[in-house]
Parts: sequence; C-alpha cells; structure tokens
Amino acid sequence: MTKVSKLIFDFLLKKNIKHVFGYSGGAILPVLNELNNNTNKLRFIKNSTEQCSGYVAEGYSKSLNKTQPGIIISTSGPGVTNLITPLQDAYNDGIPLIAITGQVPTDAIGTDAFQECDAIELTRPCTKWNKQVSEDDDICVILDIAYNISMSARKGPVHIDIPKNIMNNIIEEEYLDNYYIFGESYEKINNINNPFNLKNHLYTILSKLDKSQKPIIIAGQGCNHLTDELKHFVNKTKIPITTTLHGVGCYNENNKLSLEWLGMHGNPAANYAVQEADLIIAIGTRFDDRTTGNLRRYAINAINGNGIIHIDSSMAQIIKVRKLFSKYYENTNKFYMSINTDTKYLLNELNQNSIDPVNIVWLRRIEYLKEQFKYNYNECKLTLKGPDVIKSLNRYLTKNDMKKNTLITTGVGNHQMWTSQYIKWEYPNRLITSGSLGTMGVGVPFAIGSKLANPNETVICIDGDSSFNMTSNELQTILENKIDVKIIILNDNRQQMVYTWQKLFHNNNIIGTENKNPNYKLLAESYGLDTIICDNKSTVDISIKKIMTNKNSVIGIFNIEPEMCYPLVPPGKALDNMIIDSRDMYKLDNKQNAPN
Repeated sequence: MTKVSKLIFDFLLKKNIKHVFGYSGGAILPVLNELNNNTNKLRFIKNSTEQCSGYVAEGYSKSLNKTQPGIIISTSGPGVTNLITPLQDAYNDGIPLIAITGQVPTDAIGTDAFQECDAIELTRPCTKWNKQVSEDDDICVILDIAYNISMSARKGPVHIDIPKNIMNNIIEEEYLDNYYIFGESYEKINNINNPFNLKNHLYTILSKLDKSQKPIIIAGQGCNHLTDELKHFVNKTKIPITTTLHGVGCYNENNKLSLEWLGMHGNPAANYAVQEADLIIAIGTRFDDRTTGNLRRYAINAINGNGIIHIDSSMAQIIKVRKLFSKYYENTNKFYMSINTDTKYLLNELNQNSIDPVNIVWLRRIEYLKEQFKYNYNECKLTLKGPDVIKSLNRYLTKNDMKKNTLITTGVGNHQMWTSQYIKWEYPNRLITSGSLGTMGVGVPFAIGSKLANPNETVICIDGDSSFNMTSNELQTILENKIDVKIIILNDNRQQMVYTWQKLFHNNNIIGTENKNPNYKLLAESYGLDTIICDNKSTVDISIKKIMTNKNSVIGIFNIEPEMCYPLVPPGKALDNMIIDSRDMYKLDNKQNAPN
C-alpha cells in the first residue's frame, strides 16, 4: 500500500526532478514528510516566500532551456495566492512549472476554513491547466496530465490543488501494478513529427525568398534550441537576422549578419531594417508589442511586398498572432502566412534546398545601418553610468572566454535593457529574465534557480536597486544553501525607467519612484556575503575583476548616476521612429500615455 503523498514523490523521481521549491505549511506537510525522508534523492529548497519559490522554479526551468519543469510545493490559502505572480510570469513567457498546493480537507472546503481559498478559480487564468483532486480521482493520471501539458507546446505552468486528507489516502499495490509507466503513451504520440502540408509551405517560403530583395529573419525564444540549424540557414542564405529579448544569442551577435535584438529599447539598426524589409520570416516569436511598436505602422514594406511568414510549433501562438493582426487588417491572408509545425524540422528541410544568397545591395544597406546606428548613452569621463558597468563585465567575460558557461539573470528596468544591449550574446539561453509580464524582483531568485540547475556554471545577477529591494530576502536562501552567485546592483536610488516616463509623459510629476535604500554593504554582510563597492568610472574594471574572481557569493554595489535608456520607441510611434539620443526628444508626443 502506498500513500498519495508518496506517489507524488515517486512521480517526481521518475521525471528526474532534482529540486523542489516551496515553503512549509500545515496543508502540505504530508508531501514535505516524503521529501524529508528522501533528501538524498530530491532536494527541497525552502525560500523566503512562496512568491520567491515560484521565481526560483522559473529560473531553474528556463536555465535548463525548459527541458524540465520547475516544481513548486506550497500550503493552502496565502501559499496559493503568493504564487499568482510567478505563475502569470511563467504563463506569459512560456516557462513550464508544476505547482502542487495543499488544500483544507474535503469536508471543510467551502466553509471559509482557516487558510482556505478558491485555489482553482484563482489560478485558472494564469495556468495552462489546473485541477483540484477529489476522492475519486486517479492521482497518477492527474500528475501525468499535468506534466505533459506543462511540457507541450507552448510550454507553461499548471496547478494541482490537493486536499490534505487525500494526500494521506492509501492506494493498493494491485492498482499500481497495472499503471505501467508515467506518461509513456502521451510522449510517444507527442513526439511524432507530422507537419501539416509541409511541402506546400516549403514551396511558398522558397518562392517568397526568390522574389524578395530585402528579407530579414526575426528569431524568438522558440529558436533557442535551433542554434545549429539557424546558423546553417542564415550563413547559407545570407539573410540578416534579429532576435527578440528572449532569443538573444540563438545566433551569435558578433556575426556580421546579426542585427542583435529589436524592439522598444532594441538595436536601432534592427528596428530600421525590419521596417525596410520586404519579407519577414518570424520563427518562434509572437510579435509582442514591445517588438512591433505601433502595429498599424509595423513592417509596411513587408506587408505591401512579399509578406510576413510566421513559423511556430504552437497552434495557440499562431492563433493569438492572427487575432492580433486581424485587429488592424481586414484580411490577414494577403500579407501574413502562418505555419504551425516543428521549427527544427522545417529549418532542416529548408537547408536541404538550393537557395540563392541575398543580393549585395541589401547586405550593404545592413552594414550601413549597423555602422550608423548604435546603442547610445550620455557617457562621461569620470561619472559612473549603468552601461559602463555592463560594458566592463562584457569585456571581462570576453577576455576570459567565459560566455559559453555563464548565465546572467536580471530584474526589470533600465539595468535589464542595458544588460541586453551591452553584453554581446554569443550563445542561446544565457539571459534569464522576465519578458512579457515585466516582473520586477525576479533577478536574485532567477539566479538561485539557475545555479542550482547548473552548479558548474557561473551565474551573475544584474539588478537595479528597486528590483533588488523586492526580493532581497532571498539572500537568506543563498546563505542557508551556500549558493555561489555574483550579484551586481546598479544603484541610482530610483525606479529610473518609470521616473523617466513621469518626466516625459506626465509633466515631470515625480511620485513613488525615488528610493531611500538601505546600506547594501551592511545588508550583505548580515547574510555573510562579501561586498565590493564602486563609486566612479576609474575603478569599474578592477571592481568587476574582484567580483568575478571572488570564490564566495558576493554583492557588487555600483553607485551610478541616473541615466535614460536609449533608444526608446515612444508610445504610438512606428518601430523606426525612435529617440536614439537627447537630440530626438522632439519626436515625443506628451499627449500619449507612458508605456505600459
């Protein structure tokens, strides 16, 4: 005979899960008992809050390129409500998570019992699937379904809510003998590659490429596992390529065909090139508003030319993108072609065909754009700015050949954008950050999850002071588990990105964006962490070296001068109508609301 709580533990072991993240509480104790009895097989990491457990689980999964889901275990009531933000963040960015929460006993559900909440209704909008287990349910099947839904395209979070009394239920051995293996039948079916009408799709793509004079590739997060296939296709066709924020490094940014990443704060050359292209091949991306600017003015040359081809393995994403474009264009079929297929398989098929390289005129135009339009900031000889710190780190990682084995996490804000801009990304899935939801405070938890999943890699968290303040309590997790991460705080005593928006779009009405920060040195030391402090540009290189050569967990505190992040595609403007430096401020329409 086996308890339900033991079956949950066995399931996680069968799926080769090494770490579980969470916080204790009465309703989840039966499962925690199983983890406590088997610490050598499955390690439980107690975080400072359930919210941080969710973020750490996200960082864990994402740093493994989402080949495993992050696992969260929490109690009922506030244990569930504290998970809403990480579940939504994972849902938006397609990160597989399995949240297993305790619930009050079945006979107490609906009575407003202590620490009871309507968990299923709360998590329904921010999960791919959720389920409250009843007495009649088969826990093995439910776990199986949860895992497979979480890991199927587009990946994302799921939630299982289990009343405490059901966790203690006994399952007969006779029944378990008949349950042959978790997930086998689903996985066999799911791995069958059966692209719909692929020959016609290939013919259309090849025909469009033959006609195009100015093609461009936009590669998203869905290309992080396609590095070799993408490199082959780009080098063969000479098509310029840009990426989304989550796709940085899927094609080496040092290559002359790379335009780095595009969007609101992306590379100006990439934004101009997308607007000039007569054909866009978008692979594994979903046309987020941060990458398109005003959609009515997006890619007009391509729309009036050879069109946009969207390739994605997720039909749900294909449908969402089609709905997005249909809001602005009556007949999307005239310019927009969607292909729902295995992206790796399609690229391999394309690579087997003969394709003429792109004409030299377009390539020279790309070279010109890259030369003329670069990332920019108000650089000073002595005053320390955020980009100075990131550029110094990039030099150190490059000089010491560390980029392949280094993961960088960030919070959300200017520091996130500067990290994306001034690190030259050579390898995929090296940047672990919050994209669509833009969740501040994820930097340190993401770093913890990334290090636990990749113990032999260097993990660096680059954080702004506002983001760091949100989850600085996770220094406790670093202390308790002796987790070696390097934390760099760009401290300007502000929520600088939103502060800038208040100046530009709200008549300089500054409210709630100036910080009175703690003494970060004393805070770090109270958790047993080493500290490095840098206050000026002349010592930035030596400070970075001290951080990177420190054998312990360390916090680098860089007291920087506030700075606006350039470029900025203002609200309501086309992707190529950017504020590249202070001379472009006339482009602002202060009647527009600030960005979301």
